[in-house]
Amino acid sequence: MTSNTCRSCGKAFDGGAKFCPHCGTPVGGSKDATTVRKPPAKISMKTNAIALGVIAVATLAYFAFSSPTPKPMPGQQQMGQQGGMSSGVLENLPNNYDDLVRTGHRYYDDGEYLIAAEIYRRALDLDGSSTDLRTDYGACLSAVGLPARALEEFRVVITADPMHAIAHFNMGLVHYNSGSVDSARFYWQRYLEIDPSGKASEAARSYLKETAS
Repeated sequence: MTSNTCRSCGKAFDGGAKFCPHCGTPVGGSKDATTVRKPPAKISMKTNAIALGVIAVATLAYFAFSSPTPKPMPGQQQMGQQGGMSSGVLENLPNNYDDLVRTGHRYYDDGEYLIAAEIYRRALDLDGSSTDLRTDYGACLSAVGLPARALEEFRVVITADPMHAIAHFNMGLVHYNSGSVDSARFYWQRYLEIDPSGKASEAARSYLKETAS
């Protein structure tokens, strides 16, 4: 399989992609094609996105807590690409919500999305009220190759908070990567209606332009 190197963030990704799954820059676009590096999900893409998103999946998102700063949706990985989850990591995880969240963010920021997903899941089992944390969890699920599960989590977020901008942005990324361009455009347009000057707004407009028929 061919691969490309993003001229914006320098990371490699599958050759068939139209957008860098790590930072959201359109393939063949300029380095300034998008300003989204951390989605929103620590906006906290953490609330304030993935992302990331960027995406979350992507971008990220956008993919914490009072009003933090997004994580972009991360690029997709296969379940085995992280070398497996060390039993030692899981056995030594903290038992309280706040420490789990902090630990999950650390693994997320290090690109260990499979481990971060499990830690986020445990935190959500203790307290499932944070739509930002659930958005980060969805971004991780997308990153490890579980787009359907990621969409489920983003839907839960949007149902609980219809104005959660980053969740909409990340929904667009996952739909796009799954080949559902019309659905992707719907969610990117919705993102811009909710947060027209947000951290992912330039990326959303770029994606809409690139996917216009």
